[in-house]
Amino acid sequence: MGEFQEMYRTIKLTREVLFEYCASLPLEVYIAEHPGVSHGSIRNTHLHVANNYHGWIGHFALSEDDNVVSFTSLKPRDYSNLEAVRAAFAAVDAMVEEFLTRYSQTMMSTLRRRVSWMPEPFSATPLWIFTDLITHEFHHKGQIVIFGRDAGYPPPQTDLILP
Repeated sequence: MGEFQEMYRTIKLTREVLFEYCASLPLEVYIAEHPGVSHGSIRNTHLHVANNYHGWIGHFALSEDDNVVSFTSLKPRDYSNLEAVRAAFAAVDAMVEEFLTRYSQTMMSTLRRRVSWMPEPFSATPLWIFTDLITHEFHHKGQIVIFGRDAGYPPPQTDLILP
């Protein structure tokens, strides 16, 4: 297994700790909307993270189309519980594995695509994309545990799993 695959394996283990924590929450806490809070709920925050993987890897890095890339969105109404969100992340995992297989030896190559919200084509390396997605996921992991803690459910240790 390559270094990036091993790194992603530990990220999935950490994500699983968070999923297990979320499974201990009442469904109404997991899906409760909080107006004015980024992404509105724990579920929506999870879906936002998955959407970013879909956008940067599925629509940008793995795309063969140089036309304008627009990131499709996983809609909360289609994910009524944690198991549905876990299934969304299973699709993310498959996409990341394909990405790492394709780019693990060329992480510093430049990808250039037009994206819908930028006037000029955007350039990024696979390493930048991978790093951005990981830091983004961990940022939102912190928000998720704060949501749960504020609802009265203390979270477990969710930092990286020890080797």
